[in-house]
Amino acid sequence: MKPCRSSALRLFVFLLPAVFFGSVSSGQWISETFALSNGWNAIYLRGTPWPTTIDDLFTNLPIRAVHRNFLTPDTTQFSASSGDTPQRGVEWLVWYPPESPNRVLTSLWNMSGNASYLIECDSNCTWTLKGNPVVPYRVWLPNNWNLVGMPVNPASGVTFTEFFQAARNIDVSPSPAGGKVARTLPNGSQQDISSQTDRRAIGPKEAYWIKTQGLSAFIGTVLVQADPLGLLFPADVSINSFTLWNDSGTNETVTVKLISSEAPPAGAPALVDDVPLMYFGISPSTGHYEWQTLAVGGTLQNSLATGEQWIVTLAVNRSLLSPPPTTNSNWQSLLEVTDQAGTLIRIPVAAEYSSADAYNALWPAGLWVGDVALKKVNQLAEGNTTGPMPTYGDLTLRLIMHIGTNGQARLLQQTVLVWTEQVANGTTNGFYRLRANEKGVAANARASRISSVAFPYGLNCLMTGSLQDSLNATYVIGYNDPVNPFKHIYNPGHDNLDYSGELLPEGAENYSISNTVSLTMDHPPELGPNASLWNPGEDIEGLYTHTIYGLRREPVRAEGRFKLRRVNRTGVLE
Repeated sequence: MKPCRSSALRLFVFLLPAVFFGSVSSGQWISETFALSNGWNAIYLRGTPWPTTIDDLFTNLPIRAVHRNFLTPDTTQFSASSGDTPQRGVEWLVWYPPESPNRVLTSLWNMSGNASYLIECDSNCTWTLKGNPVVPYRVWLPNNWNLVGMPVNPASGVTFTEFFQAARNIDVSPSPAGGKVARTLPNGSQQDISSQTDRRAIGPKEAYWIKTQGLSAFIGTVLVQADPLGLLFPADVSINSFTLWNDSGTNETVTVKLISSEAPPAGAPALVDDVPLMYFGISPSTGHYEWQTLAVGGTLQNSLATGEQWIVTLAVNRSLLSPPPTTNSNWQSLLEVTDQAGTLIRIPVAAEYSSADAYNALWPAGLWVGDVALKKVNQLAEGNTTGPMPTYGDLTLRLIMHIGTNGQARLLQQTVLVWTEQVANGTTNGFYRLRANEKGVAANARASRISSVAFPYGLNCLMTGSLQDSLNATYVIGYNDPVNPFKHIYNPGHDNLDYSGELLPEGAENYSISNTVSLTMDHPPELGPNASLWNPGEDIEGLYTHTIYGLRREPVRAEGRFKLRRVNRTGVLE
């Protein structure tokens, strides 16, 4: 009978989610050089080398064998039968060169980043590789020796005790008795350095044997939660984020720096240019949260308390992307994450080109839904009116707007989203159709309605102006309209009917009410011919003005703030 296994360790990995976006390939490059000695060498690879096959990586080098420790944590909790034989996984994967008599025993064919290896050499040599940095993550073998490297900054000189001061179930405090940390020597023996951990700096390229006292997922003083392949921006994605945790046990200042990628190796996706990134933060000039340029060499910095996290949201400025020279090419950069405690983690960044199309249109076509908070209204004062004055409280109303693929904006009272499926070549695809009302929607249709009580029922009003400046709508509530506040069908003085039941003209009892709505944008978007998402946040905000004529002798003017977000990209309103 199979042993029962706990999901605890799988949960550690699950808490490091990888949001992998389809076809976009990572390809952000950095070189590493290792001085290998005759005999045994314990190395730590930060990035996945190109090519990944070991036969190609060590061509013409005096390499006798490459070993990778592959023993994974055993999560067996109990056996259902006392007759079950304890199982032990494969502990080592080994590569032997093609000319070796041990070639048939090869079980390791590729090398990957965030991994440690033992390399046997027949003589001293220098190995230079180019690879893609990998966002590090790790689950340690509990109560066991682990062959690991650490993502430390070469310039920091951080010691073992400094780096591991907050590590759970990993004690590297100096110990004359040994048994905590060891190095691999060229002769294959292990040198116990447990007594030197408070003064010996961690080598950024060296792997060490470190003993754990229980379960741990420690990586360093800063933990990065991101796709191990980095921040990927396929053609239909323009915004992405990653999270930084201060895991040092003390307050830390964490810095994120954008740097250029090295030139790709032959056969890899070509590099067009640096990724034109923007970050979402407070602008020094306006004091508002907005998208700002993160130039190459530019930094973001945040002071984090112990255990505090920082979500870094970045976006591609697609207006700066032009058609690449080849299809197998993209924009590539790197982000360096550092702190005061000696951590250095590199995050690859890659973006694909996206031309304008019906779905990812340059103009922000689709359905926009949000709210307006009315904060001011004008008042009567001795026969005159004042300008809008602050109110005691806010009046919050829902705002609905649609922008067509031709750029025509409409102010709506409601819209109905109808789920529609199409079958082509045996494949079923679904999409939402937008309707201005529920007419023609089947009773059994999968539909949802979004509506607002702030506007007359069924309002579908064309707007003038531009999203890059202001949008304006004017509509009239007729004197006999059921929603006109002057009309009361049960009050003979306000039903618009004479004593014989004939309709009276306007002004006899009731009056039409004219409304003018104006949306003035705070920060008009900069539109370019190659932007799939003109605004990575897909939201707009600004000043809302609503003027009502005919409700009383003087116009009623209310003001407030609005915020709209695009919730659907369908550019056709039926």
